[in-house]
Amino acid sequence: MYLTQTDYRIVTDPRSLDIFQQYDSEIRERAETEAIEEIAGYLRARYNTDLIFSQTAEQRNPKLVALTIDIVLYNLATWLPGKMALDIRLERYERAMEYLTKVAKGQITLNLPPAETNNNTATPGIKYGGIKPSEYDW
Repeated sequence: MYLTQTDYRIVTDPRSLDIFQQYDSEIRERAETEAIEEIAGYLRARYNTDLIFSQTAEQRNPKLVALTIDIVLYNLATWLPGKMALDIRLERYERAMEYLTKVAKGQITLNLPPAETNNNTATPGIKYGGIKPSEYDW
């Protein structure tokens, strides 16, 4: 799996994580899968998401790990009774979505492997060109 349980120590302690995942690691793993797919939707056009999310340990981009954790914890917080700790989770989730939107638009470039392109597909990014100039000889 892309995330490890120790990665969550960046933003929460182990006891709180147990509460978020309702003492069931399968719930956390399901939320991680959802978060990874959500992030991949933003990154797929520019980056090789299969390679990115198959990386482990030190190979992973630390910013992407933090964004994934924020999204996972938001998803877990929405499942909690009474929506405990939802305010801070919602704020961090919205910041993560804003950041990913900027990455998708090309305003922010992450140090990630680029998407593979074939000869049959256009390179993601800026398209350029135009029509041939007009000649005004009649």
